Amino acid sequence: MSGMQKTCLDCPHREEGFLKGVGEKACKEFSDGLARYSVAGRGKFIFHQGEPVTGVYLICRGVVKLTTVVPGGEEAIVDLAVPCSIISGVSDGAAASHPCAAVTTGGQVEIGRMGWRQLRLLGERHPALALQLARHFSENLFRLYRRVGMARLPVEQRVALLLEHLVNLLDRAGSEEEVVEIPLSNKELAQAVSTAPETLSRSLRDLRAKGILKVEKRTIRVRRKAMRQYLEKVNGEE
Repeated sequence: MSGMQKTCLDCPHREEGFLKGVGEKACKEFSDGLARYSVAGRGKFIFHQGEPVTGVYLICRGVVKLTTVVPGGEEAIVDLAVPCSIISGVSDGAAASHPCAAVTTGGQVEIGRMGWRQLRLLGERHPALALQLARHFSENLFRLYRRVGMARLPVEQRVALLLEHLVNLLDRAGSEEEVVEIPLSNKELAQAVSTAPETLSRSLRDLRAKGILKVEKRTIRVRRKAMRQYLEKVNGEE
């Protein structure tokens, strides 16, 4: 538990995620209402697909993958959740279940949990907080629709779009060239773009040959400007 983030007010990711623009008072009340805990290791479940929704979970530190089981029993990665992200199904007071599972990707993951009733009361007192929550879920839904739309693209383009998404999530500072520690194995990256690991490796080699990235084990150096130009060129040819 040593070193655990004690308050959202001092969180370095506050202005990058769900709490962006939320006032000090609302942020403090939200922070004080969280039950905080940590999970160490890879492959640990925060909640399982199909479990009842009883509250929301805030990722305070670490990276969590959201997965679902598709027909045939295979696991598919829906998205990644990074610090200051809310992960949960939505409950309107009726019985609801999580549409996916939340699983740690390694290291130390710190989580804050709050019940839906408590969150609703907070939202009534602080409309800006409720608005941010609605915006956060809306942005997550938009990303999901975008991922669905990627399914018909060639594998190389799917890989490029996935890497662009991961870079934007994992390094929100916006530098042109960053070393990004990808918290997924090649098998998991392949699952995320619905292809075989061998095909993923070939696509990474092709993107490397185009000067867009450099792969070193599980570290990928992405040149954002080159990636942006590549995707703009691809979109212009469609």
